[in-house]
Amino acid sequence: MRLHDRYVLALFLRVLFFCIVSLALIFLLIDLFEKIDDFIDHDARLNDVVQFYVYMLPEILRLTLPVNIMLATIISLGILGRHNEIVAFLASGVSMLRLTSPILLIAMVAVLLSTLLAEYVVPRTNSRMHRVLHVDIQKGEAQDARVRHSFAFHGEGDVHWNAKSFNTRNQTLRDVTVFRYRDGRVVWRAYAETAVWEDNAWVFHNGVLRTFVPDSLGTGIREHMESFSSHRFHELAETPEDLARLEPVPEAMNYVQLKSRVDRLQKSGAQVNDYLVDLYTKISYPFTCLVMALLGIGLSASKRKPGLLTGVGLTLTIAFTYLALTELSAALGKSESISPLVAAWFSPVLFGVASIGLFARVNR
Repeated sequence: MRLHDRYVLALFLRVLFFCIVSLALIFLLIDLFEKIDDFIDHDARLNDVVQFYVYMLPEILRLTLPVNIMLATIISLGILGRHNEIVAFLASGVSMLRLTSPILLIAMVAVLLSTLLAEYVVPRTNSRMHRVLHVDIQKGEAQDARVRHSFAFHGEGDVHWNAKSFNTRNQTLRDVTVFRYRDGRVVWRAYAETAVWEDNAWVFHNGVLRTFVPDSLGTGIREHMESFSSHRFHELAETPEDLARLEPVPEAMNYVQLKSRVDRLQKSGAQVNDYLVDLYTKISYPFTCLVMALLGIGLSASKRKPGLLTGVGLTLTIAFTYLALTELSAALGKSESISPLVAAWFSPVLFGVASIGLFARVNR
């Protein structure tokens, strides 16, 4: 690595570290002001609040990394330009591409770091963060509690379970209702006061079974109702272990876990657009780091070079625009207006084309 490479790299890393710390503190303070009333209302302990924000840090780093990369790029090149060092490098035969290669290298490392955070760190820390908030601070029920209240589960063959409570130890459901769907239509619905796992099957006690079949003319639905004191449902494939399986929220799942949930829901015929958008975004989002670095270089090396304050404002404007377009495309993807794949890649591709165009002009 040449002397000018080490110089640019050292400058960029110092500025990047400052940006990461500054944005993280701003993020934490804003979130603290939003939640402080909730913390006070629940008499949250200081230790729990600190723990909550410590677990939030990896997610903050992952979310703000592209903005940090762009901000550090504009500030670093602004410092070099203010001291006429860029002109000196170019006059000595160093191209703009060669001069900014350390920045692009760090941006590619950031892509890898963002991917690793999303796969191996953020899911675990987000899971612990949610537990601290809902259990330790808000005094709510733990997701893995022995008795789970307001229980709901989506099973195989488009089967939906709802129960007032589920005792995972004695494998008993209370006030349970099970719906079986076919082609988007309810085929049968069973309600029982209790359901117990006995001899490898669910036995419902004191309930009603309603079946819905087309009438003889095929123009309507005929309902048949049967009361029972005990009914064994061999057709329900879910075991107590399946029902007790913890399903984390998408933010607490990595790509493999989310893909597994999507596959399971698709087999049951459920709509999975929401999950598909999140799944594809896990792949597309890390590349934003490289896109923002190219944008920062293109804007900083243009004829109208932004000053420090202008550069910060420009970075925030671009970041908010990117976020707004990302949220808009995600909403369109989840509402099935556009493909989930297009929804996840729309902003990275759009801004990527713009950044490559700016970067190409710089290196003519």
